[in-house]
Amino acid sequence: MSLRSVVVLAWIVSPVAAVGVAACRFDAPPIDDTLYSCKGGAACPTGFACIDEVCRKVGSDDADGALADAALPEPGDGGAPDAAPSGGARTVTFGEGSTADVRDVTADTWISDHFPNDVHGGDSELDLDGAPLTAALIRFDLRAIPSGATVESAVLTWVVFDPGTSAEVMSAQVLLMPWTEATATWYQATDGVAWPTEGALGDAVAAARIVDDVQPHAAGALALDLPASVVQAWVDAPATNFGLRWQATGTDLLRLRSREAADDQRPLLTVTYRPPP
Repeated sequence: MSLRSVVVLAWIVSPVAAVGVAACRFDAPPIDDTLYSCKGGAACPTGFACIDEVCRKVGSDDADGALADAALPEPGDGGAPDAAPSGGARTVTFGEGSTADVRDVTADTWISDHFPNDVHGGDSELDLDGAPLTAALIRFDLRAIPSGATVESAVLTWVVFDPGTSAEVMSAQVLLMPWTEATATWYQATDGVAWPTEGALGDAVAAARIVDDVQPHAAGALALDLPASVVQAWVDAPATNFGLRWQATGTDLLRLRSREAADDQRPLLTVTYRPPP
C-alpha cells in the first residue's frame, strides 16, 4: 500500500482546558501528489518557500528546517555512508545497534490510555494493544541519505520479546506532527502541545494505513516492508519526517524492544536507494 501526499504544512495552537496543554489543527497542502516537494514549479503553501526543490519553512537557513521542532537527535558517530558509485544502489541501516551504518538517529516511545499522563521514552520496550488502547511511536532521522536520491526499498526490523496472542494484529500510520520521546504521552505530543485527538490520532496521523494485518506469532526478529514512497517523502523533505504510529488489536499485550534495549535487540531501518545522478 502506498501513501501519496499527506503531510503537515501548518499547525495552529489553541488552548484545551481538559488536559491543560495546547491542541493543534493542521492545514493540508493545496497541491496534490507533491509529497511536500516543489519540483517542476509546484507552488508551496503560505509560510513556506521553495528551496532546492523542497518546500521549507520561511526563515529556515538550511535543509533541516523544522527538524528542531521535532527534537530529532543529530546524526552521530555511526557515520554517514560513503558515496556509492554513480548509478549504483546502496543499502544503509539506521539505528542504535552496533551493526547500524548510521547511529544516534532513533526516537521511540509508547503511549496508552491506561497510563495517559505517563512518559515511556526511556523504556526498553514498546507496547502495543487494542484494549487498553496502546500505541508505539518511532522515527529515524534519514538525513544521511543524500538529497535527490531515489528510494528503492525500506525494511523496519524489530525484535518481538512478547508476541501476545494471534489476536494481536499490527498496523502503522504516518505521523503528521512533531513529538518528543522525552515528553510524549497519551494526551500530549510535546511538552505543552496536545495531540489533535488523544493518543496521536485524528489529524496527527494520515488516514491510510501503510502497513496492515501483521501478526507476530513468535518472539524474535520481525522484518516489515515499508512503502518506498513514504520513505522517499521523508528523504525529499526531512522536515516532514515525524515517523510512524503503530497500533495493535486484541487485548493481550504485544511488546517490542526499543532503542534503549540491549545492543542486538534495538530497532533498525534498512533503506536501499540510488544516489542522485
